[in-house]
Amino acid sequence: MIQPTFKLVDIADLSIGFSSPRILQDSQNEKETLTHFFLDESMISLMLSIGENGFSPIEPLIVTSVNNLEYEVIDGNRRLLASKILNNPNLIDVQQSTIREIISGCKIIPKEVPCLVFENKKDVFIHLGFLHITGLKTWNMLKKAHFLHECYQNKSDELSFDEKIREIAKSIGTRKGYVKQSLLGFQVYKAIEDNLFFKIESLNGKTFRFNIILESLKQENICKFLGINVSYFTSDLNLINLQKWTIWLFEKNLQGRTRIQENNISDLDIILSNESAIELFESGHSLETAKSVIGKSDNSFFESVKKYAYILDDFDLYSVDKIPDKRNFEIDLKRISTLTNRILKKISN
Repeated sequence: MIQPTFKLVDIADLSIGFSSPRILQDSQNEKETLTHFFLDESMISLMLSIGENGFSPIEPLIVTSVNNLEYEVIDGNRRLLASKILNNPNLIDVQQSTIREIISGCKIIPKEVPCLVFENKKDVFIHLGFLHITGLKTWNMLKKAHFLHECYQNKSDELSFDEKIREIAKSIGTRKGYVKQSLLGFQVYKAIEDNLFFKIESLNGKTFRFNIILESLKQENICKFLGINVSYFTSDLNLINLQKWTIWLFEKNLQGRTRIQENNISDLDIILSNESAIELFESGHSLETAKSVIGKSDNSFFESVKKYAYILDDFDLYSVDKIPDKRNFEIDLKRISTLTNRILKKISN
């Protein structure tokens, strides 16, 4: 591996690395993407620090050479954007008065910044893996998965899926299973992102909880439901079922709750093993109700009908005045009546 060279580079010759895991693009517009990145990364305090102290030479940007005069930043995009905005506040559309106030009080507005220049991205990935996956400056789960996906894309096509995973895991000092799970999870995430998060309100790259995908990948029936083969990358995701899964876990009702909570993912896996349970859950019944039908035989259902018929026979033993909630009690009785008529109709046919 060729070692990087240290170099002071003019800010104008450095471009933001839009493939960076830090920059999750919700827009194809560069200015809009940079604005989102600025807001998401709380850049004001960093701009104040750079304006006061300048760039630290012991923490250079990590870049690759595009040509002899231009460089793409692979790691350090946050510091680069802060420095670029100090030089040109019109790069973004927000907080202009605050930014101009910071600029007016700056002791230093850097024109050149220290960089470690790598020949190609492949050499960079090894160092970033140590730093952000297994090192001290770790990214969140989604950013790690994004980075591992970039590593995978840069591996030779002559290698098999398992060989690529083994090389990535070895190069950054992590487990092969972790790399595989993250790659598969990122593929699921990208399918959701490509479908605009199925237009679920307030769901986007910043609010999406990637750990829910990772937890679901541990569940055999959920993987089958989504069309995921955990042995290799698959392009056969079931988008209809993926949309259902996403809605169940991320779409909130008026009370701010989703149909399935994160700690109920294993219960969803149980439900997806049984057609009757799936039908019940998809028709609007609760997770508990759908789960309750699993393992019940026809005989147990008939015995339950007989048991509750005897209980209803004893109604005269109870005082009507002691019914705690008459309105809901009437609703339950009408539901029982409706269900009874439906069963009788089915029997008569």
